[in-house]
Amino acid sequence: MATLASVPQGPHEQAGKEADEREKREKEVAENEKRQKGGHSQKQQSSSNQQRNGLPMVGGRPGQENGKSPANKAAVVPTRLKDQETEKRKGEVKVKVQAQMNRVEQEAKRLEELRKELEKLETPTKKKVLDIKKKIDSLDKELTPLTQLRQRKEKELKFAEEAYNQKSNLKLELVTKLTEIVTESERLRMQKLDELKKHLELMEKQKNSEQI
Repeated sequence: MATLASVPQGPHEQAGKEADEREKREKEVAENEKRQKGGHSQKQQSSSNQQRNGLPMVGGRPGQENGKSPANKAAVVPTRLKDQETEKRKGEVKVKVQAQMNRVEQEAKRLEELRKELEKLETPTKKKVLDIKKKIDSLDKELTPLTQLRQRKEKELKFAEEAYNQKSNLKLELVTKLTEIVTESERLRMQKLDELKKHLELMEKQKNSEQI
């Protein structure tokens, strides 16, 4: 480069160089203006996005929170979105839990209503059962002396049956003996009548023979 700088240049070459430098400077100015406009537009869009996402602005400069620089935007925004998603899920879970609790309360009320209805149905039944139990207890009290009387009468009946059987057997023995006596007496009477008849016949024969 030093060798080239020491070479003398003509007027035409110097004029062309100056024109190239002016064109280069104009391009640099245009590019700077374009970058500035693009950066300003990007800042406005970032500020708008942060406002929509609920990110605060500090000192009128978007993308900064608690003194953080815009370089931390990539880490802050996902964290905020994650927190918002977590809060959203918490809200959904809370709604589901509340709905479940409401269903449980409704079921509990329904069960309580059914219990009261059952109590209403059981009340007359319990009354009838108590009335019947009272009657049974009263009958038990009446049956106690009657049972004792029955047992006493059964003993008396057993004694009377034994006495009856004994007397019946004795009567049977006496009737049998009487029958025997009457039979024997009849036999003897018939025997005596036969003997008497024979004796009368014998006496009649003797009388007839004496008459002849």
